[in-house]
Amino acid sequence: MPQSSSIGAKVLYITFFYKHFTPTGLFFKKAKCYNNSLELCAFVTSWQDIYKMDIGIFGGSFNPIHIGHLIAAEEIFQQRGLSKVIFIPTGISPHKESGDLIDSSHRYRMVKGAISDNVHFEVSDIEIKRSGKSYTIDTIKILREKYGEEHNLYLIMGTDMITEISTWKDINILSVMCHFIVVNRPMITTNGISKSPSLECGLRGIKVFSNEKIAEIKRLKVTIPTIGTSSTEIRERLRSGRSIRYLVPQCVEDYIRTHNLYIKLP
Repeated sequence: MPQSSSIGAKVLYITFFYKHFTPTGLFFKKAKCYNNSLELCAFVTSWQDIYKMDIGIFGGSFNPIHIGHLIAAEEIFQQRGLSKVIFIPTGISPHKESGDLIDSSHRYRMVKGAISDNVHFEVSDIEIKRSGKSYTIDTIKILREKYGEEHNLYLIMGTDMITEISTWKDINILSVMCHFIVVNRPMITTNGISKSPSLECGLRGIKVFSNEKIAEIKRLKVTIPTIGTSSTEIRERLRSGRSIRYLVPQCVEDYIRTHNLYIKLP
């Protein structure tokens, strides 16, 4: 054991051994600290133990996932400097009709394939494993328990969802547990008139958020390139025999063709 050569002096030796020094990979850290006769050894098994993460939570039916989802996730990751984005396919959504929603296992596999070439993207099955309706607050609670209070969670949503957010389960609790990143949505055509949902209009009249929270939502807003496609359009194209090439990753189209998905009306 190394000893100090003068009274009261302290000698500290630290040795680090690393494997895969990346935010998303695992590594091993061994620290030996000698303070006179005191030895301290610490082992860290994952980067998140010492690295504060900003985690994007991207929920959706992904029925199917398409290039618009991927471009949005990449833009949000870049513009907000996130550590990673977790895609979470929904189980039974309380806010959407699920008449043409295919089995969750298919949607999960398509997402997994679509993001496989991006090390900053992950997919989670926590919602599709849960029985009954899938509420966002329940998902965030699970993620908060998993990652702890030291990491930031950013819930990603479209501007069209802001208008109905006051109806969400335990929205007051949810707004404290995570931040909201709102993304512009494509133009919507109604009665021949095209319009794009506005964040400012959506926030107007909402009583569940404080002025500080509203200011934060506006500050975190992300504007992405307008991608003129949707899961609904892709399903309609498949049912009518039209091409979906370049609207989805090739692996997703291959999966759809292999499993004969969306071809017939439910």
